[in-house]
Amino acid sequence: MVLRRIPPHDDPQPPNRQAAFRRTPRQAAGRGLYLGALAAALLTVVVAAVLGGLRMLGARSPAYPWIWILLFGVLVVLAVCAVRVGVDADDRGLHAVPRSERLSAPWPAILDVRTERRRSRTVVAVYLDDGAVLRLRAPYDGRLLAHDPAFERKMFTLLNVWETHRNWHGPA
Repeated sequence: MVLRRIPPHDDPQPPNRQAAFRRTPRQAAGRGLYLGALAAALLTVVVAAVLGGLRMLGARSPAYPWIWILLFGVLVVLAVCAVRVGVDADDRGLHAVPRSERLSAPWPAILDVRTERRRSRTVVAVYLDDGAVLRLRAPYDGRLLAHDPAFERKMFTLLNVWETHRNWHGPA
């Protein structure tokens, strides 16, 4: 006889994902280039300080230190581009990807979904019944590589899903 331990669940039905929003490949590349450039600049300052200190002490500096800086910058760009952040909308609510309880909300707690201007981007803001405001990681629209041609369609999809699950009776 084989006994199987079945883990307890609150709800036997898994959530039904209705929409998933992620950075576009162009947005991920732009973000990677920006963060890679910052990391390479920081690393350049650190390497220059170390090499200057070595020269002051009379030691020989390693050959071609700029190759290492460039290699590090490329690795940071690739690592940031590989990270896919965003939000999933299922029948239970909005959930950040990767998972974060701070950036997730059930449908009954959401009072409004709007777009807001933050720095040079237009982001989706979700207003909760406790007064908190969640700014979603995706979708967003911005300038240059942060531009998403399908932003309006994604925003209206998110509004449609919210209105489908919205509690029209309001808080009790």
